[in-house]
Amino acid sequence: MSAVLSLRAVRAQVPDGSSVRVLLDDVDLDLDAGQITVVTGRSGSGKSTLLSISGLLRRPMSGEVELAGEATASASERRRTRLRGNMIGIVYQNANLIPNLTAIEQLELVDHVLGRRRGGTRERARELLAELGVAGQASSLPGQLSGGERQRVGIARALMASPSVLLADEPTAALDPDLAEQVSDLLATLTRERDLATMIVTHDSAPLTHADRHLQLSDGHLIPRDVAAVEVADQA
Repeated sequence: MSAVLSLRAVRAQVPDGSSVRVLLDDVDLDLDAGQITVVTGRSGSGKSTLLSISGLLRRPMSGEVELAGEATASASERRRTRLRGNMIGIVYQNANLIPNLTAIEQLELVDHVLGRRRGGTRERARELLAELGVAGQASSLPGQLSGGERQRVGIARALMASPSVLLADEPTAALDPDLAEQVSDLLATLTRERDLATMIVTHDSAPLTHADRHLQLSDGHLIPRDVAAVEVADQA
């Protein structure tokens, strides 16, 4: 099986006083279609950095990030932006919705930003909101939505461009246990049905129940863990 997204010998570090702290130490990672990889680790261990580099939001200090076989680390920012917009969907903690846009406008903005003029934007947005169970909130602003509804709208927005890769940053951290399980179930269903290569970085144990692979980020390295684990080790 050919990986949709691959990291090869990726290195990242941040200043730490008079020295530097290595967050990613020659990390290798493959994300395959139809599978969920869950990455856990302490706060500050580099999980968000891993997600940012995987999502082409940040360049690695060294190493390569391949998306559908295309090397991106040295690509122009314009090319990286196009690849990210067309192939990668990102789900943020607390959904990160724009306060003055309705649910359906959040999704329509994706096509506008990508410069898509093919028509049917509103129809596709409505279909996605219906698929995720929030069709009735299409005209609601983020402040009028519950936490679970906001996260579902955020996931719908991430899917609007029909990506091949889905990256989720703490998607259940702000939810109560029941809602966290519902969102985890939803991400798993979408991964299987849409054949997405999904990576979730989290402190929460809920996504682990659906993981095909559990990796712990520690001292710059990704360490395989038992996917049957029900608790996140080294939780901060």
